[in-house]
Amino acid sequence: MSKQSFLSASVVLALSAAPASGAIHLLSDAVKVDTHSSSKRSVVTITRTDKFYDPRYGEFELTQQMFDDLVKNFTENVYGQEINIDIAHQPENGAGAVVRRLFTDRGRLRAEVEWHELGISKVTKEGFKYLSAEIHPNDVSNEQGQNG
Repeated sequence: MSKQSFLSASVVLALSAAPASGAIHLLSDAVKVDTHSSSKRSVVTITRTDKFYDPRYGEFELTQQMFDDLVKNFTENVYGQEINIDIAHQPENGAGAVVRRLFTDRGRLRAEVEWHELGISKVTKEGFKYLSAEIHPNDVSNEQGQNG
């Protein structure tokens, strides 16, 4: 995919205290923030390859090819802006962290994130223990007006 093309899928990330509703949501591993580190960065698992079932969406599969495409799009800045981890799938609540690197590791989609104070507080003080990925297969570009 060239930089002028658009995402074939996109992922919206949110810190969650409980499962969310809406698009395809997957809770990943528990989020950990090292408050003793001065870097305020950590690596989180977003989701993994597998077949899934949700009563709202039926059966669906997340593949390594989909993850490879997402990483390529991220690396080429296809979306054209930073990818943030919002709070409870509500961007108006602020960003908890920004994704600095996206990569795959043994069938998992992972990200190196840089935590904002809001995100650190949500995780360490307010019980936001999970990272929830909202998957949008065949995402449509609002600039191109078509999917790809």
